[in-house]
Amino acid sequence: MSGPFCLQRLRQLVQRQVQEKTFNSTMSKLELISASEGKCVAELTLEKSHLNLAGTMHGGVSATLIDNVSTYALLTVTDSRSASVDLNVSFLGPAKEGDVVRIEASTLRAGQTLAYLTVDIRKGERLLATGRHTKYLQKNVDYFGNTK
Repeated sequence: MSGPFCLQRLRQLVQRQVQEKTFNSTMSKLELISASEGKCVAELTLEKSHLNLAGTMHGGVSATLIDNVSTYALLTVTDSRSASVDLNVSFLGPAKEGDVVRIEASTLRAGQTLAYLTVDIRKGERLLATGRHTKYLQKNVDYFGNTK
């Protein structure tokens, strides 16, 4: 199947990533809520494994959420293999075990070779982290590395 991903196809991708036991399996509890037209919304209930020694969401978890969910938003626009060129995170507030965080990603622009995305992580209305993600798009190769 080629072309942009729909919500169902993204959910299948997340399950595949979790089953492969790669780093992406750390997002096994991520729930995709919606995905379309360059946007993706997900939620994660924080567990002990998502926390730092202070008992709040680890910065690496925030960065991983920004990386993954923005990639899912991009896949709703183009089924292209991509690689991170730049990832920026601003940490604005804490979240603790049991909190449900909402991740909202948007594709600002997807050009021929670069895509620009933005992500907000919130607990309710409170902004916890915001990020920008720039990705290089491989021409003529889909997300799984197949020639288009």
